[in-house]
Amino acid sequence: MDIKGLYNTAAAFVEKNRRYFGAGIVCAGMALMLAVGTTGAGDPIAGAYMSYEDQTQNEELKQLLTDYYEAYAAGDIDALEKVATPISDKEKSYIKLISKYIKSYDIKEIDTKPGVDKDALLVSVGVDIHYKKIDAAAPGLDFFYVEKDGKGNYVINNRYSTFNAQNGELDVDPTITTLIATFEQQDDVIALQSEVTQEFNTLTLEDKDFNVFFAKIMPEAVTDWAATYKKQEEKKAEKEKKKQEAAKKKAKEKEKEKAKEAKEEAKDDTDKETAKSDTAEDETDSAEKKTDTVVTKEKVNVRAKATTDSRALGQVRGGTELKRYKEKRGWSKIDYNGKAAWIKSEFLTVKDTDKDEDKDSAKDDTKKETTAKAEDTKKKTTEDKKSDAKEKEDTTEKSDTKKESTEKETVYAKEKVNVRTKASTSAKSLGQVNGGTQLVRYGEKDGWSQVEYNGGKAWIKSEYLTTKKPKGQEDEPEQDTSSNLSVGQTVRLSSSVNIRKSMNESASRVALAYQGDRVTIEAVYQNGWSKVEYNGKEGYMKTEFIK
Repeated sequence: MDIKGLYNTAAAFVEKNRRYFGAGIVCAGMALMLAVGTTGAGDPIAGAYMSYEDQTQNEELKQLLTDYYEAYAAGDIDALEKVATPISDKEKSYIKLISKYIKSYDIKEIDTKPGVDKDALLVSVGVDIHYKKIDAAAPGLDFFYVEKDGKGNYVINNRYSTFNAQNGELDVDPTITTLIATFEQQDDVIALQSEVTQEFNTLTLEDKDFNVFFAKIMPEAVTDWAATYKKQEEKKAEKEKKKQEAAKKKAKEKEKEKAKEAKEEAKDDTDKETAKSDTAEDETDSAEKKTDTVVTKEKVNVRAKATTDSRALGQVRGGTELKRYKEKRGWSKIDYNGKAAWIKSEFLTVKDTDKDEDKDSAKDDTKKETTAKAEDTKKKTTEDKKSDAKEKEDTTEKSDTKKESTEKETVYAKEKVNVRTKASTSAKSLGQVNGGTQLVRYGEKDGWSQVEYNGGKAWIKSEYLTTKKPKGQEDEPEQDTSSNLSVGQTVRLSSSVNIRKSMNESASRVALAYQGDRVTIEAVYQNGWSKVEYNGKEGYMKTEFIK
């Protein structure tokens, strides 16, 4: 490829990636916009219209920029973070790549315009960049947004680095991002870019090594890095996903095991009570020795207990005579193969030994008597059940009244669960809350919990709630109870914002939500962060960006 062809390739590559590279990579008129800010009484972008002020002799500002370039060229992230913050994990990885190709920077000129705050500055820096692969120094033009910290020292606000503008790793102020576009359109800025562009073009045409460096070496290096980083992040995400799925599976298995153990314990207690009751009945029967002779009307099952769900011990044919010791709830206790057993009373009739000559009449009388007795028993049983139900209802109401009058408590959803208008699975669903969501519970009723949801009160099945904080939430800050936002509320975003994995601006991004998009509130914290759900993804964002 000839010099002109290489020049065209280099120019196309640099122009395409003009807002992608970090400090010192894009030269001439294709300089990087690392940071821009504005100021002015009543006009947030007034600073963009003001003339440049030469501050090459400002020793404090020059030292800040010198420290920045030295750390950047060395790939020293720790030193870089002392003068420029915050820096995302992705940009740190990128700086490590670029530093392999850079030897040093020479600061030639420093020009500034006022920023938003009193001591904030828009800084344009003209530099010569010395690369390890080429002899000629490349002309560069970088931009920084500089502020003063609490101690009065200059620092670079790295939220407005070109890398972040391209990748959206850190949250930014919409006013300053609007200012960037205005700043770039000013005549003095364009003139400065044109001057460096001319110098860059001359080098590109005259120096083949310079051209090859920007047309081939750097594009290939950046492309390989981007592909590698993407794979690494995908592996991390997949690993984290598997970890969370495994944790959820383990938690569900643990809950199932607990439920199984509780069920078995309850069954054991019931069996013990039943055995105790049967033993007491057997002792009573033995003491009273009151028996009568009954005859089976037809072939019928003999069971171990007075219930159709009980194990069948065998069968007896119709017309079989048996000794009956007692009756209860429509069942008769009889002697079967030397052991106590049960047969449904409707399949038995009492044998009348005093009137054998009138058996048919006796059978009819016995049948009537048995039927009447069964009806009385049934009636009494029904009345007893109604009485028991009424007593249980009264007890439940008293219990519920007591629970609803107690102080509210904090609970957490064990997994994703429906929120309903009433304490019933047939009631209308108001929405869903994800596992781990913190809620306020006011009371319980019939296995349901009344909770605060979307500014009102709703119901969730108690079995899906726990008072124990889920693993990983033990250190979460206190929730902001004074906020006008509530759990389950869907709100519109006032500007574009990152949804992150944790309450940290350097944490990896779950999603990028745009102005006007809707998110569902899961929690609002006193530290200025909120937990939200966006397009099926859960994460954290700054509360200030929620309308």
